[in-house]
Amino acid sequence: MLKNLTLTNFTAFSKAELNFSKGINVIIGRNGVGKSHLLKVGYSFLFSKAKEIKTDPNHFFLAKIIYSFNISLNNLHHLIRQPQTASDIELKATISAINGDIVESATTFIPSDEPETLAYKTAMGTIGIYAQPTYIPPKEILSIYPGLAQAIEDRELSFDGTYHDLAKALGRRPLKGKRLAEISDILLTIEEDVFGGGKFVEKNSQFYFEKESIGELEAPLVAEGLCKVGMLAHLLRNGSLVKGSTLFWDEPESNLNPQLLKLVAKAMTSLADYGIQVVVATHSLFLMRELDILSKNKSTPLRFFGLSETPTGVEVSQGDSIENIDHIQSLEEELEQTDRYLSLEYVDD
Repeated sequence: MLKNLTLTNFTAFSKAELNFSKGINVIIGRNGVGKSHLLKVGYSFLFSKAKEIKTDPNHFFLAKIIYSFNISLNNLHHLIRQPQTASDIELKATISAINGDIVESATTFIPSDEPETLAYKTAMGTIGIYAQPTYIPPKEILSIYPGLAQAIEDRELSFDGTYHDLAKALGRRPLKGKRLAEISDILLTIEEDVFGGGKFVEKNSQFYFEKESIGELEAPLVAEGLCKVGMLAHLLRNGSLVKGSTLFWDEPESNLNPQLLKLVAKAMTSLADYGIQVVVATHSLFLMRELDILSKNKSTPLRFFGLSETPTGVEVSQGDSIENIDHIQSLEEELEQTDRYLSLEYVDD
């Protein structure tokens, strides 16, 4: 699990530090302030620890950053904050292993448009047992799943590495026996509440939606919002999401109506209560409020992070309540529209 993340001179951030909850973490801010960048850096740290290569784990982390951001080594310097005030980037993370050990990882690198001149130094901490994280990007992939991973590997399609990782994770075999029984309550919450008793299944490298009342439908014939929630359910069913792991979810609200989003918030809370850390980037005031309501009712650990653009870079405000974060323009606009709507006077003709 991710406990702390510090970024210096990286993309939109001059200097930022985030302290995460072991439960649900909500990152909010307008477009272009670096919400997805935070998710990808955290994901790269945790993935590198889970897949640690004893010979050179440091290089593996840097390769994961390049892979997740879908940039070339030649363009690594594009990750330096602009306007450029320094030439090096520093990224640090504090990570909790499955057995509870706390490990600090750090990397400093000086990007260059000449790959052979790349300089970096890292300290990825001690080797331990770490759960592999899962990253769900904004777009669902159940409907385009057949051959997706291979097409990305063959460079026939240009997706960032998070889509490739997700495609491979979705391809794992479903759990059986005791391990499946452990997560049956969470699965039931999703499949009964969201799908009305239906579920997504994988057959011959194709995903289908099965429900007694309608039979079997190919994933491309199912609403995109349902496919998105279907990915979450399948990742639980096949053991990609396990106790002690971290789920990074970028814009879960896209293609979901408020009714479905309310059920997704309920599922996130169930995941956190089970022991899966959840880190979400969102624009949705509705989702933030729903998570706040649910967490207070169930005492689920919840933390908010507000990203605000300043002349010196994006700054992060954080706290255990929505009231702890600074005014966020996207949220202010939504609240202001509500005030305008309520102030309307309807006059009968």
